Amino acid sequence: MSGRCALGFPSFQLRRRSRPPCPSLLLPALALLLATAGAHGAQLSFNLCRAETLEAPALPPPTLDAAGKTLLRADEAHTDENDVVTLIGNVSAFRDDQLLYTDRAIYEQRHSRINAIGNVRYLRKGLMIEGERGNLSLNDDTGALDNADFMLFDRHGRGNARSVNIVDRDTTVLNDASYTTCDPGKEDWLLRASYVHLDRESGTGIAHHARLSFMGVPFLYVPWMSFSIDDQRQSGFLAPIIKSSSRNGAEILTPFYINIAPRYDARLTPRYMEKRGTMLDTELRYLNPHSAGILDFNYLRDDQLLGEKRHLLSYRHTAQPGAGFGLDIDYHRASDANYFRDFGNNLGLASITHLEQRAILTYQAENWNASARMQRYQTVDETIAPAQRPYRQAPALTLRSQLSETNFRPNYRLVGSYVDFRHDINLEGQRLEIQPGITLPMYALSGYVQPALTLRHTSYTLDVPPGQTSNLDYTLPVFNIDSGIFLERNARWGEREVIHTLEPRLYYLYVPYRNQEALPLFDTGIPDFNFTQLFRDNRFNGADRVGDANQLSAALVTRVIDAQNGRERMQAGIGQIFYFEDRRVQLNSSTETARRSDIVAEANAALTTTINLRADARRSEQNGRIDRAGLSLGYQPAPRSLINIAYRYREDTLEQTDLTLSWPLSERWHVVARHNYSLHDERTLDALAGVEYSSCCWRFRIVDRRYLNGVASNTTSEYNRSIYFQLEFIGLASLGDNLESLLERGILGN
Repeated sequence: MSGRCALGFPSFQLRRRSRPPCPSLLLPALALLLATAGAHGAQLSFNLCRAETLEAPALPPPTLDAAGKTLLRADEAHTDENDVVTLIGNVSAFRDDQLLYTDRAIYEQRHSRINAIGNVRYLRKGLMIEGERGNLSLNDDTGALDNADFMLFDRHGRGNARSVNIVDRDTTVLNDASYTTCDPGKEDWLLRASYVHLDRESGTGIAHHARLSFMGVPFLYVPWMSFSIDDQRQSGFLAPIIKSSSRNGAEILTPFYINIAPRYDARLTPRYMEKRGTMLDTELRYLNPHSAGILDFNYLRDDQLLGEKRHLLSYRHTAQPGAGFGLDIDYHRASDANYFRDFGNNLGLASITHLEQRAILTYQAENWNASARMQRYQTVDETIAPAQRPYRQAPALTLRSQLSETNFRPNYRLVGSYVDFRHDINLEGQRLEIQPGITLPMYALSGYVQPALTLRHTSYTLDVPPGQTSNLDYTLPVFNIDSGIFLERNARWGEREVIHTLEPRLYYLYVPYRNQEALPLFDTGIPDFNFTQLFRDNRFNGADRVGDANQLSAALVTRVIDAQNGRERMQAGIGQIFYFEDRRVQLNSSTETARRSDIVAEANAALTTTINLRADARRSEQNGRIDRAGLSLGYQPAPRSLINIAYRYREDTLEQTDLTLSWPLSERWHVVARHNYSLHDERTLDALAGVEYSSCCWRFRIVDRRYLNGVASNTTSEYNRSIYFQLEFIGLASLGDNLESLLERGILGN
């Protein structure tokens, strides 16, 4: 489980799923000042916005027996009768991983104690402290430094303190301290505290009178705060989130983190919405050696706009309860159909029609696997007629064999399933399906042929009134032959040597006709016809219908493969099915008599190292027109530089354009934009524009978004406009809404 940093009141940590830099008021690493292991180097780079090199005077290389000993060097050295050494001029002291420089030092050899006076510099891996004077005991790691400036190279942080007192190996106290990650000479943001107590044993720190200022203007004061200085988590408030939308008005979220146990934590987030009231968002997480899960519950006692209760429950659990066993639980339930429209933040959530509720137990053995599933759906869209809503499966049992294939030898397989279908209105019953099969793979370098024969037996026990037939069954053989040839030649793709392939493929399928009109339709439908459908042995989804077939699929696939690294630069395919007989088994239509299917094609290509193309199309055999198409062209010369143009078309139902942009204007300025438009409905679905300014130690993002709150084709759907902002103090924390996930989903992940 990711660790979290939290403050007693309040914290600056915002992210929920990963452990960010702790909002440690004064360098959690200072608690490790003289206790962490590491190695010194002759040169250290303190990199913030620009690199500054700190040169360390050279020391004689340690000898093999130098471990645990103190090595001293100076222009002058004097020793008295008490083994006290006075060092003068360019003093350096080295012991294990600790390095000390000063103008003058008194070294008590008996106690391994150094009193340093003038230009004191202390170095360890990732840490440098400079002060006017100080004393260090190398035996017990105690000491003190006055007027200390420090730098944390790993964290790109720096600061100062009037005094640093190392009480013991685990305790450090700082007085009048400050911290920033800005360049030396710049303090765009600065964190100050009057007193800081760091306890390494408990992994906690306590600060008093903490003040955070930005551009010289104080805007946050905390009288007392507790924070983590290592990977341990602490309970406390996290950074508040402030945003505004036209649907809910101004919103303020104040999350409170609860560290329950090492493997359990929780978060309580009151969400105040100006127009609706206060919702409580609760999250419980756990991570055990063999299980993990998240429980979310959002509850609004009284929606001031609707005058009713609103809630959403989500539970996700995965586990390995024993050797070979796996458990997956995914449960979601909303109070009403408009929950996601009112409280979601994108078109996809607003368009949800069903929420899945399932539990699956699986078992994996060497040559077979089995599963037991309980599944149901909450129909969120109440406009869907009750008879059209999905069945409950209580339970669904599946058994599959998985014997390893052997070339040129018969290979056997077995699939079996039992499902009990329940519904509030429609016919209910149980379905048993058994599918034994045999294949004979014959592969060679130049091609392959693989015949397969499967026997599908399906039987039903239906809950019907007395006198009606309750037991139905059918048995069908399914025979297919899959074959292909691999042709290749050497070619060039620009300046690169490539291998160009042509891969013709033929797939013959034969299934005899059986009258199946008396059989129920529990979970069967017709999938969208695409390139993959050319090579399926059933044109229906589910097991309630097996399509009769006497057909041949012909396809041609071509690839361009980089000869040097094996990377596939381009893949394209086109294909069609040729029917030798009419298709008599249908769901809601008459017999299909066409002799050929629609032509389907798809392509993916990396045209250059920065330009990618994806395309698919389907040409109707009936009218000769393209009735489905998609095109996406992306240009991405750098990780955060992207221009993507997409077009999606479905005849009479959908036609959309989607333009996304993420582009740096300069070293500090960056813009993002998206415009998703429905040509079919003549309306904008989602529009977003934002700008980011980034300096060496802070960045600011602001995004204005207007998106459709509902199904695109619903002309009554309303728009929601939201303004998001985020101010991030690099190396410390961020304030405002977390825009990274929004931008990755809407821009970079498009």
